[in-house]
This record gives sequence, C-alpha cells and structure tokens, in this order.
Amino acid sequence: MTARLDVVDLRKDFEGLMAVFDVSFTVAEREIVSLIGPNGAGKTTIFNMISGILAPTGGSIAYGGHALAGLKPHAISALGLARTFQNLRLFGNMTVLENVMIGRHGKSDTNVLSTAFRLPAAGRQERAMRADAMRQLARVGLADKADADALSLPFGQQRLLEIARALATEPSLLLLDEAGSGLNRPEKDALDRLIRDIRGDGVAILLVEHDIPFVTALSDRIVVLEHGVKIAEGTPAEIRSNARVIAAYLGEDIRDLC
Repeated sequence: MTARLDVVDLRKDFEGLMAVFDVSFTVAEREIVSLIGPNGAGKTTIFNMISGILAPTGGSIAYGGHALAGLKPHAISALGLARTFQNLRLFGNMTVLENVMIGRHGKSDTNVLSTAFRLPAAGRQERAMRADAMRQLARVGLADKADADALSLPFGQQRLLEIARALATEPSLLLLDEAGSGLNRPEKDALDRLIRDIRGDGVAILLVEHDIPFVTALSDRIVVLEHGVKIAEGTPAEIRSNARVIAAYLGEDIRDLC
C-alpha cells in the first residue's frame, strides 16, 4: 500500500515542554491506524499538527506528497483530510442538516454574487449540497433528525453528526479524535460498523481512542504513545503482548482489557 500520510520525526515544544518528540508513522490508503496512550501522551496534539491547528516545532508531515507544515486548516481540508474533535464543535444555532451542509460549502464553486442574486447555478448547487448532506445523515442514522437543532441531539448522536459533517467534505483521510467517547456499547458497535463502511469506500482512518477493545477489534495497526514519545507500533496482536505497552497502562495487562 502507498502511504497517504507520512509523519516523520514530528515534534511539538510548548515553551520548553516537549509534548511530542520524534514521532513517526504512516497511514496508507484504506488503512485504519489508531493512536493510543495514557492521558497527556500527545495524541490530540499530533492531530492538531496534522490538521493545521498547531505548527510543528520540528519534523515533517506530508499527505499525498504535499507538505502540510505551514498550511491553514482549510487548505489541508482541500487536500482531502477531514477531522472530528475530542470536544464537540457543532454550530448550535443551526439545524442538523445545516451543520452538515457547512461541510459541503468548501466543495461549492458558487460565489457571493450568484448566491445573492439567486442565479440558477447557485440554486442547483444549494439543492445538490442539501441532497448530499441528507445522504451523509442517512449514512450515520440521523436523516430523521435533519430539521432538529444540532444541540438538541443526545451526546452520542452529536458525535455522529460531526462525522457526517466531516464526510461531507469528501475526505480520503478521516481523523477521528475520540469519536467513541461517551458512547454506550450499542452506539460503539454502530460506530465500528460505520468506520468499516467508510474504509470500504476507500477512505483511510486515523483514530484516537481510549477504548482498547474497540481499538484492537478495528485497527490494522496501532501506534502507542507515552509522554509524547512513540513506544510501540504494530498489529493489535503485537501491541497486546508488548511489555512496554503493558507497563504504560499502569501495570494493567492490556491483554485483560481486550
């Protein structure tokens, strides 16, 4: 498989505090890779650097041959990367459908004048965006909630709404930051099926997650971080038997968590 995302010797220094130190990994096409580690291991910091929210202190990030360092989040999104957030970032003054349509606007080629004067092209684009947003909502099981206020949804459904909005950008790599956090078991089972379905469409997945059984059942490879350093990488079976990984989880045998 050809590497789509190539992270090499990535570093992030916050005024003398090294949050990420020389971390390297790849994500290939159609691959599901998970980043795991105790709280404060640097997982979300890495996501923020990949998506352009934070600038790396050192190292490199490339996607499809394009260097990402220095690019703004919207430019990175245009290359085919989309992400969700550990802390939900929905537009509370918009409906569920409108939240997903926001994700489509970056793909629209209409301009302000055509929209303001209600030109036919703008109307066609608007209808197409609405139809695609409805398809994404149907995919995550929220089509019947399209007209509801986004923040009126239960927490688990808000998580799914963020995924639908990310999918509306037509990504080839989807970064999911603790998408399973706060979900009950049936919701996590549904999320597992959704992620596999997304991968089946050719989208690669980079996942941050604390639920070890969820990660080991879903991932092709797992990257383990501790205090900003990569301490292991391998298949779920290899990670379950890695002594250093077991020690990182406070002495609890990771095999017992699976």
